Amino acid sequence: MNLPFPLLKERSGLGIVWLLLVGSVPCLSGCLSLATRIPEPIPTLSASVQPTPTPIRALPPGSVRFTDVARQAGLRYRWTIPGKRPINALQGIGNGCCFTDYDGDGNLDILLVGSPLALYRGDGKGRFTDTTRTMGLDVLRGHFLGVAVGDYDNDGFDDLYLSGYR
Repeated sequence: MNLPFPLLKERSGLGIVWLLLVGSVPCLSGCLSLATRIPEPIPTLSASVQPTPTPIRALPPGSVRFTDVARQAGLRYRWTIPGKRPINALQGIGNGCCFTDYDGDGNLDILLVGSPLALYRGDGKGRFTDTTRTMGLDVLRGHFLGVAVGDYDNDGFDDLYLSGYR
């Protein structure tokens, strides 16, 4: 049997014993050197320079309002839960979304992940245009759950990873 180290082969367990003994020497020597050190005292702040916590004030009820501007911004999407009721655990998993600049124009675009997918191109002024069909995402079928964005192939462009099932 080959060990993870190319120069070691198991011979009646001697290779493993050798690895354990030799591999443990640096660890033991490090532990021994730690045990002989005298710990230095941890500096503390005097009572006169202790930071004063800032009290958190609750806002009065009704002082913060959220307004749904999705329609005015051009986002016409509704997440739905496919399948029969009552829902099962897989149907109860929330869906994802991402903000990315898929077309390289410097404006954030939105990918809404679910069944179906929806891609919206941002104009940088708070308006979005549905480009799902133009970009070919309307042909993808399945129950999509999440998305990750990163430059997987190091070409300078965002790559998308969609998770889901059929």
